[in-house]
Amino acid sequence: MASGFRNIAFKLIIPLAVMMSACIPDPLDVHGIPQLEQKIVVSSQLVPNFAVAVLLTKSVGALDASDDSDPQELLDQIIIDDAAARIEGNGASYTLQYIGNGVYATSGINLVIGQSYTLFVNSIEMGEVKATTTVKPLVRFADLETSIHISGRDTLADISYRINDPSGKNWYMMNAQRITQKNFEQRILNPWTTTKLLDDTGFEGGVKEDSFRMLFDEVKSGDTLAVMLSNIDQDYYNFMKIREDTRFGLASYLGEPINYPTNVEGGLGFFNLYVPDVRVFVLE
Repeated sequence: MASGFRNIAFKLIIPLAVMMSACIPDPLDVHGIPQLEQKIVVSSQLVPNFAVAVLLTKSVGALDASDDSDPQELLDQIIIDDAAARIEGNGASYTLQYIGNGVYATSGINLVIGQSYTLFVNSIEMGEVKATTTVKPLVRFADLETSIHISGRDTLADISYRINDPSGKNWYMMNAQRITQKNFEQRILNPWTTTKLLDDTGFEGGVKEDSFRMLFDEVKSGDTLAVMLSNIDQDYYNFMKIREDTRFGLASYLGEPINYPTNVEGGLGFFNLYVPDVRVFVLE
């Protein structure tokens, strides 16, 4: 059972790590600045078979990391491995099992679209936090194609997509990255990924057809790409929009700036139960 959940975690942690770029700010040579209170940081991901993974870490400041920081070593210092975690909603309660690397997971959750679910975390060292989210409907790509784009010495991937937007106001997040079997775990913890945010202003209830280019990964014929579409809520869209506009990195996401939007009471980060439409392509 534990090994099965560990394999789930390695698959689920890819979208979680999307929020953690490898760009970490340079350390500042300053003294006498009081340390900010360390808080629990929550990240989560759900896949179509209703397995849920939650990543729990301790917040760190920009003074505690640098461009030379090893992502795995940093993660080892900040993971929370002493917590009890559960999700409650729609009259049921689900206990999350700790499966390593700060990841707590469970499967078989009977999620109902439009229902709210609350995550409860109780860490012996860090204390308690909770967060509530509402399940969003799954929105799938109506059409998706990938191609190779050569620009000077760079060989990049273009992604063309079409979305049939449901009625009502919606916000979307698309993630794309190259995946390999070699050094897979390291890739998960330290990915280069492209994120595109989209709201349905101008095509609400209609069709959106567009394209974007992967910027952080050079590709070649035969490479495997994973492209994900998630229907997210406005608060999380605003959270990701700030991160996109300011280009903060790993240390910033895990702890600073503390004025990022969050739905975690007493902590940082976001608890979400959105289901991504995941497509995998081999470039030709």
